[in-house]
Amino acid sequence: MGKKRKREPSSRTGRDACPTKDISQPQEKGFDPTLFYYPLIIIILTIIVYANSIQNQFTHDDVVIIQRNELIQDIRNIGKIFLSDYWVVDKDAGLYRPLVVFSYAINYLFNEFDPAGFHLVNLFIHILNSLLVFLILYYLFKPACALHADRETLYAFVSSLIFAIHPIHTEAVSGIVGRAELMAVFFFAIAWIVYILFIYKNKNKSLRGGRMPALLLSVSLFSFFLTLLSKENGITFLLIPLLTDIVLESHMDIKAYLSMFIKNLMTRYIYFLIPLISYFGLRYIVLGSIIGIRKISFIENVTATADIFPRILTAFTLFLKYITLLLFPIKLTLDYSFNQIPLKGTLYDLEVLFSIFIAIIFIWGLIYSFRKKDVKVFLGLAFFFITYSVISNLIIPIGTIFGERLIYTPSFGFSILIAYPFFTIWRSSPTTGKDACPTTIPLTTRIRLCIKGNPIGLPLLISLILFYSIRTISRNNDWKDNYHLFLSASKVSPESLKVRSNMGVFYGQRGLYDEQLIEFKKAEAIYPDDKVVNKNLYAGFMQMGVVEEGIAFFEGIISATPEAVYPRFYLAKIYADNMEFEKSIQQLERFLELVPDHEEAKRLLEINRGKMEFIAKNPQITSSLKTDLSWRRDYLKGKRLMMDKDISGALKYFEEALKKDPIDLEFFNDLGYLYLNLGKLDKAEDIFKRGVTRFPQNVIIRNNLASIYFKKGRYHEAEEEWKTCLRLDPTFQNASKNLAILKGMEIR
Repeated sequence: MGKKRKREPSSRTGRDACPTKDISQPQEKGFDPTLFYYPLIIIILTIIVYANSIQNQFTHDDVVIIQRNELIQDIRNIGKIFLSDYWVVDKDAGLYRPLVVFSYAINYLFNEFDPAGFHLVNLFIHILNSLLVFLILYYLFKPACALHADRETLYAFVSSLIFAIHPIHTEAVSGIVGRAELMAVFFFAIAWIVYILFIYKNKNKSLRGGRMPALLLSVSLFSFFLTLLSKENGITFLLIPLLTDIVLESHMDIKAYLSMFIKNLMTRYIYFLIPLISYFGLRYIVLGSIIGIRKISFIENVTATADIFPRILTAFTLFLKYITLLLFPIKLTLDYSFNQIPLKGTLYDLEVLFSIFIAIIFIWGLIYSFRKKDVKVFLGLAFFFITYSVISNLIIPIGTIFGERLIYTPSFGFSILIAYPFFTIWRSSPTTGKDACPTTIPLTTRIRLCIKGNPIGLPLLISLILFYSIRTISRNNDWKDNYHLFLSASKVSPESLKVRSNMGVFYGQRGLYDEQLIEFKKAEAIYPDDKVVNKNLYAGFMQMGVVEEGIAFFEGIISATPEAVYPRFYLAKIYADNMEFEKSIQQLERFLELVPDHEEAKRLLEINRGKMEFIAKNPQITSSLKTDLSWRRDYLKGKRLMMDKDISGALKYFEEALKKDPIDLEFFNDLGYLYLNLGKLDKAEDIFKRGVTRFPQNVIIRNNLASIYFKKGRYHEAEEEWKTCLRLDPTFQNASKNLAILKGMEIR
């Protein structure tokens, strides 16, 4: 560790700034009230900044992992939960997090699919994590300095408060499936704090060799196992016992550290392989693989399919991006997938060079703080590097290139570092000559001396806490629902294929069909050969009835990017819809050369050839087969006006669409209801009759027609329609109830 220099006690925050003491012995003083007030402040402020997240709905992956997971709907499925993949709809995902899924089952047991209950649990776990962070730092820093004990406690409080309110944590807390991060950190912190207590007890000669140290070590091992069952990144805890021993024994030189490591390796560290091996065994039984079998798409993580050199260069830029967001969490977004973060292919890139420079500074800081025994900087940097390693994409590419939720655990280390500058400018109190906040005087006086002793750092710290709090509250609003979540993402991640595609879907759900098509086109421009985007574009063109526009669009894509595959398939489909079977067959044949096992393309090719033969034999009916879809544009405009309560405007477009012979069941229902609400029963009856003629097997349209008959007092006709509904569908309850009402009226 280098030669020791004799130093006088100073106002520095490092452990060498004051004399050390025996950490195995308790301090001889009364209860410190800050141990009550600091956690209370953390709890209150965390509740304040996350209170508005309770009202949020299920968003994004919540729908698949929670709402579509039948296992969580019965607590008795606990066995199946522990024998199932985390993504129940994707057996190849390679994720095993049964403890998290079980927590969803407990949630469902008490409040079913009420999202407020799920959000409350997330907030509760995050509060516990913040308190555990405080306790960990309290126990790590408290024994270091008897002279500056109060300031060490305050340092632990500030670091944990920053962790509690940091805006980058909103994805983990406000996004319900972020619970995997929360639970992993919870058990991680439990394992850590119990290990620290184990060290304390083991150093106490009166307790050494007794049951207590062995019990504490066992609890730490079990908590580590629960960490792994919550999320895979818990594996980084393997290095935490060594880090803890280094921090608590910072007075040692390198030879003493090596001696300690060799001694503890067989007496402590090796035992942590027991829960790890147990977890790997369970994971292999459930998934059939220890690592995972899922092939990572470059859409999710562009580094996963890249060569090693571009992957490493891109990984450095990811490191810089995480650091930037931790310092300035302003532009937060749900998604960073293709092509929001492009692959870096050359070293001669300013962003790459600056990223490498920042990484070197961090590594230098780690080495320097270790040599200078600056425990806080060393702990912050070491913990950050240890836990960041598994999400860095530097060693092994993971399922996503970048995610704010992923930095939840490493941000603990960064919170220690953020707090550091505010304490380096702390000066000694002129009234005491020692510490600005001595513990032997009343709390109110200590607070006054703390303010006086840190006139610069304290206002800056308060400003930072206010900024983080306001930004967290603001960011929670983005997680209100999927629409607001992706709307905010489209502003921050305009080059993300997934964001543009999903934004188009949500526009469509709100009846904003023109905007929907615009978003799909933007997604296509980012990556023309994405299957989902091309499918959405095809559906959008057909929904709006703009077939010619769709044909022109797909032809333009193929002309610009002839190597694209899926635009050919959907161009073939839209050709077929437009009765241009020969062109459709040409595109399908070319598509099947590129994707020979595509079953839907094979079926469509067969159908098109059959239609070509039929038309050749019956040329006189060709024109009757071609359908005019332009009515859909009028219909969708009318539907949008109906959603906006503009009934007269909606009716105008509906009636215009009616002239073009529409063939959509939903159209007849919407127009019939519109006439019904306007009191125009005759027109409503006419529309519903036309609907029944078009769709004679549909019970919904028949039920609506029967309701019109009932309102007009034509009960026998209503009865016949409802009976027809039950013949078509015996389980149709509306018809059964209406017939019961009719029978109760005794009308014959």
